[in-house]
Parts: sequence; C-alpha cells; structure tokens
Amino acid sequence: MPPLPKKYKLDYPDAQTNVGILPREILCIIFSDLEEKSIRTASETCKLWFEIIRNDSNWSSHIFLKYHGLKELQNKIERLEWIWDRWPVLKVLELGPRSVDIEEPQSVKEAVDLVKSINFKECSTLEKVIFSANIDFEEFIPDFCPELKFATVEQLTFNPQHGYESFGPEQISVLHINADSSTLYRSIDVSELIRFNQNIIGYLNDSIQTVKLTVKYHTMMHYLQNVCDFVTDLYVKDLPGKILRRCMDHCTPVGCDFEIIRMFQQCKRMRKCQVNVPVVSSREWNYFEMHGPIIVNEKFQDMTEVTFVFKNCIPPTKSGNEQIFEAFKVTKKQFEKSDILEKNYFRKQSRQ
Repeated sequence: MPPLPKKYKLDYPDAQTNVGILPREILCIIFSDLEEKSIRTASETCKLWFEIIRNDSNWSSHIFLKYHGLKELQNKIERLEWIWDRWPVLKVLELGPRSVDIEEPQSVKEAVDLVKSINFKECSTLEKVIFSANIDFEEFIPDFCPELKFATVEQLTFNPQHGYESFGPEQISVLHINADSSTLYRSIDVSELIRFNQNIIGYLNDSIQTVKLTVKYHTMMHYLQNVCDFVTDLYVKDLPGKILRRCMDHCTPVGCDFEIIRMFQQCKRMRKCQVNVPVVSSREWNYFEMHGPIIVNEKFQDMTEVTFVFKNCIPPTKSGNEQIFEAFKVTKKQFEKSDILEKNYFRKQSRQ
C-alpha cells in the first residue's frame, strides 16, 4: 500500500484572519469600494467599523432619510432611535421627498413648530436641514396675490444653527407651479396666467434650487415666459404631434404662440423635461419614429434629461379579439445622446 501523501504545513494563516488587526487606513480603502447599502450593513457589524464609518465625511456628512419627515424624525428621537452624538461629522440632513407617504407641514406655522420641537443644535456640525412640505406659496409673500394660488412650496432648506421664528422665500428650495386645471379642479384662463407671470417675477431667484412647472397645454408656456427663465423641471401634458412636427419642419412663424421649440430652449436652467405627444395619423407616427431622437438630442441643452412620450391616438388596430394601442418613448440622459425608441403595446379586450 503506497504511503499517504505528506501534508504540508501552510506558512500563512487560513480563513481565521482577524480583520480587526488591519489598520484603519486599509479598512477605509476597503469601505470606499462598497455601495451605500453595504456601508450601512458594515456600520452595524462591530463598534470599530461603526466608528470608522460615522467619523468619515465621505459616508456620514450627508444623510438622506427617504421615508422620514420632520414628524417621523421627532418620533425617532423620542424613542432614542436617533442620537445626535452618533453623527460626529454630519453636515446635511435631508428628509423624504413628497413622493413618499409622510406627514408634511401644510403651513409655515406648522413647519416652524415642528422645527422648534427638535433640538438640532445638539449636532454642532449640522449646517443644513432639508425637508418636504406642501404649503401654498402665498404664505411666503407679504402681499397676498390670488394669481399665485397655483404655486406650492414642496421643500424648505434652513441652517439649524440659526433660530427661526418663521420661514421666508429665502428658505424655499423647491417650488412647484402647477397650471394643470385637471388637478386644480378649476379652469385657468389666459388673464390669470398673464397676471401670474407678472407677479411671480419679483419672487423668483437663483436661491430656489428647483422650480417645477406643470402645464396641461403647451400654449400655456407662452404666457409664463418669466417663469420659464427659472424653470428646472418641466412637464407638458399635451403637445399635439401636428404642432411639434410643424416646428421641426420650420413651418411655424417666429413669434407664434405655437413656437414650442423656442420656448423649450428659453429654459436655460432646465434639468428635466417630460412631454406627452398625442399622434393622430400614421404619417405623424412614422415621422416621430424617425425624428424622435433628433428632437431630444438637438433641441435641448446637454444638461437636460429629456423624455418624450408619443401616444398613438389613431383608431386602434384589431388583432383577433384584442385592440392594440401603441406608445413609444424617447429619452436622453444628461450629457448623453439617445437613439433608442422604447415601444409599449397596451392591449385591451374588444367588445363583441
């Protein structure tokens, strides 16, 4: 019987290596390759890792609590689930956006009362608190203007090291101008838009980081040109395909209300734009399949993220006992080009 092979003794330790002996500098290099979720998991692994992560400004200076508002943060503090001493390098605390189901202040007074209920000064490094709101813009201006009724403050930003008895326009970081009559449950006439455009200019400035504009019809933009100079996020719910094609073919007289491409280009601060385009003929449909990428690539600034949704409003084709409705989407990310058409088919049972 042949002898058993000789077992060689390894000159290095096996998988029992204690990572706790690694220098902090090496651990920081390892952590730098981790995603945000993994960083959170690592901070819960042991006291050493927790201290390293919480004391590093790369990971712990800006915290975003997506599912929390001021009220939820206050509750966490009361339950000792949030302790300021555990955030020694925290500079920016951002609380959830409006898209999340959280309790938001509905008035300036409610916002101030919530802020006063939290002792932010316990965190001496904290420089900025950002929180979502749902407050009529009229509360922030000294002279009430009924024409400002469809502007809403959706986010406020303040320095917690300063005392606040009230919030003013300088604390507004997100303003939403919603000129969509279907969501306001009332009609908006041209005279209202003109007065709004005249009155709002005195309150818009570069300190408002995000100015959203939602319009039901593209023609509304013609009466909101002062607003367009500050718009960062634009949503046009209805731009007829025949109008858009006319602009693309340079068949629209200069100065015409329908010169929509020029209006898009007027929005120099625009970072996001979404436009819905109903298409009513096969000829238009084929045209936009070819020219959709040209629109998003050549008619907008490189810094603008663009989405055009072309909806087929031609009487639906029939396939067996189904009706097929088509739509396609053309998108461009910031500082990128797009030539991709994303098609969707919506099937609906036809009536016999």
